[in-house]
Amino acid sequence: PPEADPSIFAVVVPHAGYAYSGPCAAAGIRALAAHPDLRRVVVLGFSHRVSLPGRIGVPGRETHYRSPLGETPLDTAALAALLENPLFADVPATRRGENSVELQLPLLQAALEGREWSLVPVTLGQLDDEARVRAAAALAPLLDERTALVVSSDFTHYGPNFGYVPFRTNIAENLRALDGGAIAKILAGDAAGCAAYCDATGAT
Repeated sequence: PPEADPSIFAVVVPHAGYAYSGPCAAAGIRALAAHPDLRRVVVLGFSHRVSLPGRIGVPGRETHYRSPLGETPLDTAALAALLENPLFADVPATRRGENSVELQLPLLQAALEGREWSLVPVTLGQLDDEARVRAAAALAPLLDERTALVVSSDFTHYGPNFGYVPFRTNIAENLRALDGGAIAKILAGDAAGCAAYCDATGAT
Protein backbone atom coordinates (compact mmCIF):
# COMPACT_ATOMS: atom_id res chain seq x y z
CA PRO A 1 0.00 0.00 0.00
CA PRO A 2 1.22 3.53 -0.75
CA GLU A 3 2.03 5.85 2.10
CA ALA A 4 -0.56 8.52 2.85
CA ASP A 5 0.33 11.53 0.74
CA PRO A 6 -2.16 14.43 0.69
CA SER A 7 -0.50 15.86 -2.43
CA ILE A 8 -1.76 12.95 -4.59
CA PHE A 9 -4.54 14.22 -6.86
CA ALA A 10 -4.73 11.51 -9.53
CA VAL A 11 -4.42 7.74 -9.71
CA VAL A 12 -4.55 5.10 -12.42
CA VAL A 13 -6.44 2.07 -11.13
CA PRO A 14 -7.51 -1.21 -12.77
CA HIS A 15 -11.03 -2.44 -13.43
CA ALA A 16 -10.46 -6.11 -14.21
CA GLY A 17 -12.87 -7.17 -11.45
CA TYR A 18 -12.28 -7.31 -7.72
CA ALA A 19 -11.16 -10.96 -7.81
CA TYR A 20 -8.33 -10.01 -10.17
CA SER A 21 -7.37 -6.44 -9.40
CA GLY A 22 -9.38 -5.35 -6.37
CA PRO A 23 -6.44 -5.00 -3.94
CA CYS A 24 -4.48 -2.90 -6.45
CA ALA A 25 -7.46 -0.66 -7.22
CA ALA A 26 -8.27 -0.31 -3.50
CA ALA A 27 -4.69 0.79 -2.76
CA GLY A 28 -4.96 3.52 -5.39
CA ILE A 29 -8.32 4.77 -4.14
CA ARG A 30 -7.07 4.67 -0.55
CA ALA A 31 -4.15 6.88 -1.58
CA LEU A 32 -6.61 9.49 -2.83
CA ALA A 33 -8.48 9.40 0.47
CA ALA A 34 -5.45 11.00 2.16
CA HIS A 35 -6.48 14.24 0.42
CA PRO A 36 -8.03 16.16 3.34
CA ASP A 37 -10.23 18.52 1.32
CA LEU A 38 -11.49 16.09 -1.31
CA ARG A 39 -15.06 16.93 -2.29
CA ARG A 40 -15.33 15.71 -5.89
CA VAL A 41 -13.97 12.80 -7.90
CA VAL A 42 -13.80 12.65 -11.70
CA VAL A 43 -13.67 9.04 -12.89
CA LEU A 44 -12.41 8.52 -16.44
CA GLY A 45 -13.38 5.15 -17.85
CA PHE A 46 -13.87 4.03 -21.42
CA SER A 47 -16.54 2.24 -23.37
CA HIS A 48 -15.90 -1.48 -23.78
CA ARG A 49 -19.16 -2.41 -25.51
CA VAL A 50 -20.62 0.68 -27.15
CA SER A 51 -19.08 2.27 -30.21
CA LEU A 52 -18.67 5.96 -29.51
CA PRO A 53 -16.35 7.39 -32.17
CA GLY A 54 -15.22 10.91 -31.40
CA ARG A 55 -17.58 11.28 -28.44
CA ILE A 56 -17.55 11.09 -24.66
CA GLY A 57 -20.47 9.85 -22.62
CA VAL A 58 -21.62 11.59 -19.43
CA PRO A 59 -24.98 11.28 -17.63
CA GLY A 60 -27.36 14.15 -18.28
CA ARG A 61 -30.46 12.98 -16.42
CA GLU A 62 -29.36 11.06 -13.35
CA THR A 63 -28.65 12.82 -10.06
CA HIS A 64 -27.04 9.89 -8.18
CA TYR A 65 -25.16 6.67 -8.84
CA ARG A 66 -26.06 3.65 -6.75
CA SER A 67 -24.01 0.68 -5.66
CA PRO A 68 -24.66 -2.00 -3.01
CA LEU A 69 -23.03 0.44 -0.56
CA GLY A 70 -25.55 3.22 -1.20
CA GLU A 71 -26.03 6.30 -3.35
CA THR A 72 -23.48 8.95 -4.31
CA PRO A 73 -24.60 12.32 -5.69
CA LEU A 74 -23.40 13.40 -9.09
CA ASP A 75 -22.05 16.90 -9.69
CA THR A 76 -24.92 17.76 -11.99
CA ALA A 77 -23.68 21.32 -12.59
CA ALA A 78 -20.29 20.08 -13.80
CA LEU A 79 -21.95 17.47 -16.01
CA ALA A 80 -24.33 20.05 -17.49
CA ALA A 81 -21.37 22.28 -18.32
CA LEU A 82 -19.59 19.39 -20.07
CA LEU A 83 -22.73 18.63 -22.09
CA GLU A 84 -22.59 22.13 -23.56
CA ASN A 85 -19.45 20.96 -25.37
CA PRO A 86 -20.34 19.03 -28.57
CA LEU A 87 -17.69 16.43 -27.72
CA PHE A 88 -19.81 15.24 -24.78
CA ALA A 89 -23.17 13.47 -25.03
CA ASP A 90 -25.67 11.71 -22.80
CA VAL A 91 -25.51 8.13 -24.14
CA PRO A 92 -27.33 5.87 -21.65
CA ALA A 93 -26.10 2.70 -23.35
CA THR A 94 -22.56 3.50 -22.20
CA ARG A 95 -23.75 3.14 -18.59
CA ARG A 96 -25.34 -0.31 -18.90
CA GLY A 97 -22.93 -2.97 -17.73
CA GLU A 98 -19.88 -0.75 -18.25
CA ASN A 99 -17.40 -1.82 -15.60
CA SER A 100 -14.66 0.74 -16.21
CA VAL A 101 -16.45 3.41 -14.16
CA GLU A 102 -18.82 1.21 -12.17
CA LEU A 103 -16.16 -0.82 -10.36
CA GLN A 104 -14.56 2.30 -8.88
CA LEU A 105 -17.71 3.52 -7.13
CA PRO A 106 -17.88 1.09 -4.16
CA LEU A 107 -14.16 1.59 -3.54
CA LEU A 108 -14.64 5.36 -3.48
CA GLN A 109 -17.69 5.03 -1.25
CA ALA A 110 -15.73 2.94 1.25
CA ALA A 111 -12.62 5.13 1.19
CA LEU A 112 -14.57 8.41 1.48
CA GLU A 113 -17.19 7.22 3.95
CA GLY A 114 -18.40 10.01 6.20
CA ARG A 115 -17.45 12.78 3.77
CA GLU A 116 -19.70 14.82 1.53
CA TRP A 117 -18.47 14.37 -2.02
CA SER A 118 -19.82 14.17 -5.54
CA LEU A 119 -18.98 12.11 -8.60
CA VAL A 120 -18.34 13.09 -12.22
CA PRO A 121 -18.44 9.83 -14.24
CA VAL A 122 -16.94 10.12 -17.73
CA THR A 123 -16.95 7.34 -20.33
CA LEU A 124 -14.49 7.92 -23.15
CA GLY A 125 -15.32 6.78 -26.65
CA GLN A 126 -12.81 6.15 -29.41
CA LEU A 127 -10.90 9.43 -29.62
CA ASP A 128 -8.26 10.64 -32.06
CA ASP A 129 -5.44 12.98 -31.06
CA GLU A 130 -7.46 16.14 -31.68
CA ALA A 131 -10.42 14.88 -29.65
CA ARG A 132 -8.15 13.90 -26.77
CA VAL A 133 -6.71 17.42 -26.65
CA ARG A 134 -10.21 18.90 -26.70
CA ALA A 135 -11.33 16.49 -23.98
CA ALA A 136 -8.41 17.43 -21.75
CA ALA A 137 -9.17 21.14 -22.23
CA ALA A 138 -12.82 20.58 -21.29
CA LEU A 139 -12.03 18.52 -18.19
CA ALA A 140 -9.10 20.59 -16.92
CA PRO A 141 -11.25 23.32 -15.28
CA LEU A 142 -12.85 20.66 -13.05
CA LEU A 143 -9.52 19.65 -11.52
CA ASP A 144 -9.36 22.19 -8.73
CA GLU A 145 -7.77 21.76 -5.30
CA ARG A 146 -10.81 19.85 -3.98
CA THR A 147 -11.10 17.43 -6.90
CA ALA A 148 -9.30 14.16 -7.61
CA LEU A 149 -8.96 12.24 -10.87
CA VAL A 150 -9.37 8.46 -11.11
CA VAL A 151 -8.25 7.02 -14.43
CA SER A 152 -9.67 3.52 -14.84
CA SER A 153 -7.41 1.35 -17.00
CA ASP A 154 -6.16 -2.24 -16.92
CA PHE A 155 -3.06 -1.27 -18.89
CA THR A 156 -1.92 -4.23 -20.99
CA HIS A 157 -4.36 -6.98 -21.94
CA TYR A 158 -1.96 -9.82 -22.76
CA GLY A 159 -2.79 -13.12 -24.42
CA PRO A 160 -4.42 -14.75 -27.44
CA ASN A 161 -7.90 -13.73 -26.29
CA PHE A 162 -6.86 -10.10 -26.72
CA GLY A 163 -4.81 -10.64 -29.88
CA TYR A 164 -1.65 -9.42 -28.16
CA VAL A 165 1.22 -11.86 -27.60
CA PRO A 166 4.44 -9.85 -28.10
CA PHE A 167 6.45 -12.34 -26.00
CA ARG A 168 6.02 -15.88 -24.72
CA THR A 169 8.73 -16.16 -22.07
CA ASN A 170 9.30 -14.31 -18.80
CA ILE A 171 5.75 -13.02 -19.20
CA ALA A 172 5.30 -11.34 -15.81
CA GLU A 173 8.72 -9.64 -16.03
CA ASN A 174 8.12 -8.52 -19.61
CA LEU A 175 4.64 -7.20 -18.81
CA ARG A 176 6.04 -5.22 -15.87
CA ALA A 177 8.66 -3.69 -18.14
CA LEU A 178 6.11 -2.96 -20.88
CA ASP A 179 3.69 -1.24 -18.52
CA GLY A 180 6.59 0.49 -16.79
CA GLY A 181 7.50 2.24 -20.02
CA ALA A 182 4.01 3.71 -20.28
CA ILE A 183 3.96 4.61 -16.59
CA ALA A 184 7.20 6.55 -16.98
CA LYS A 185 5.63 8.65 -19.75
CA ILE A 186 2.53 9.30 -17.64
CA LEU A 187 4.54 10.36 -14.59
CA ALA A 188 6.53 12.72 -16.81
CA GLY A 189 3.31 14.28 -18.12
CA ASP A 190 4.35 13.28 -21.65
CA ALA A 191 1.06 12.60 -23.42
CA ALA A 192 2.59 12.53 -26.90
CA GLY A 193 5.37 10.26 -25.68
CA CYS A 194 2.86 7.88 -24.11
CA ALA A 195 0.86 7.67 -27.35
CA ALA A 196 4.06 7.10 -29.34
CA TYR A 197 5.16 4.39 -26.90
CA CYS A 198 1.84 2.55 -27.30
CA ASP A 199 2.07 2.87 -31.09
CA ALA A 200 5.64 1.54 -31.11
CA THR A 201 4.98 -1.41 -28.78
CA GLY A 202 1.40 -2.17 -29.79
CA ALA A 203 0.55 -2.09 -26.07
CA THR A 204 -3.16 -2.49 -25.48
